[in-house]
Amino acid sequence: MPAFDRQAHTDTRQRRALQSIGRAYLLFWTRTTFDTDDFAGIAGTSGDIKLLTLKPRQAVHGVLIRPTSQWSASGLASLTLSAGVAGDLDRYAPAYNVAVAPGSTVHQFSSLVGIEDMASPTELRLAAVATGANLDDLTAGVVDIRILLGTLD
Repeated sequence: MPAFDRQAHTDTRQRRALQSIGRAYLLFWTRTTFDTDDFAGIAGTSGDIKLLTLKPRQAVHGVLIRPTSQWSASGLASLTLSAGVAGDLDRYAPAYNVAVAPGSTVHQFSSLVGIEDMASPTELRLAAVATGANLDDLTAGVVDIRILLGTLD
């Protein structure tokens, strides 16, 4: 029986660990900014617009909705935003009122995890519901939407 070679054993374990890291499931953030121009074509009090397109095998791990400039319009009482897919517009982020003064703690983080399609791209949608004004009447406002994503290998 050959003698135990500690260095060879250690090298093999390190090589296996590096191979595992190479196939690691990495998460990354995307950021999209929306303002009044993005809702200008919606004449009613509710509607949805494209947020981003998920690649096949891409999973959503979280959505951060953060107003960076206060939303306003004549008569606007609230403006809620949610994120999801067609037919389930709040699947990844429930409705959050962004018609408030921005601040460092003014945001909503939702960790509703899901994967849509293993073979085809899927469009994520940002839904908006205004109370007291139409979406095309918005005169000011900016919101950052950050999405935590991962892709299966």
